[in-house]
Amino acid sequence: MSSEAMWPTFIETHDLSDDCDLDQAVTECLMVSNTLQDKNNLPLKDWGTPELHRIHEELIMPLFYQHLERRYQFKPEGVSVANWIFGGNDGSGLEPHIHSGSHFTAVFYPMVVGGSIVMVDPRYSAQRGYPRDFIDGHFGKKKINPTAGQLVIMPSFLEHYVTGFKQGLRLSFVNDIILRTDDGDVHFD
Repeated sequence: MSSEAMWPTFIETHDLSDDCDLDQAVTECLMVSNTLQDKNNLPLKDWGTPELHRIHEELIMPLFYQHLERRYQFKPEGVSVANWIFGGNDGSGLEPHIHSGSHFTAVFYPMVVGGSIVMVDPRYSAQRGYPRDFIDGHFGKKKINPTAGQLVIMPSFLEHYVTGFKQGLRLSFVNDIILRTDDGDVHFD
């Protein structure tokens, strides 16, 4: 007999709260999202946000490379990263979406007051016709209630949404990561 798990989808979380200055990260996120929105299109090094830059370089990227090697046994020739800030307030959430144009997404939460990130099984047709308890046990949604300082790493193709929350502000520092080949090309085929 032979048995193998096909098409694994790895989601990894890390608590970075002891390794960074969350108050400074929140201040820098607010600065970018409220007053310097055009900086979301600039390279992170040009944002003028030293703590976010440090979190990205010293925490997020090394954990991402470890994740890639541990879960996929893959070491890229290089990566490109698009960084941006998302801020949601009283009652806001996000509709189901993917992060097209990237391979992996690493989301760091410097401030959380509620709401969940919910991932949907990417095998859409796999759950057709099964009894509800079978679907819930094998094709159910993965729900993470992030905390301040938490990092979530996931494949960018993974559809997810963010539930609303009652009051306050939730900030996320998003890192969309593109794997580069040895010839510098990006392949989405």
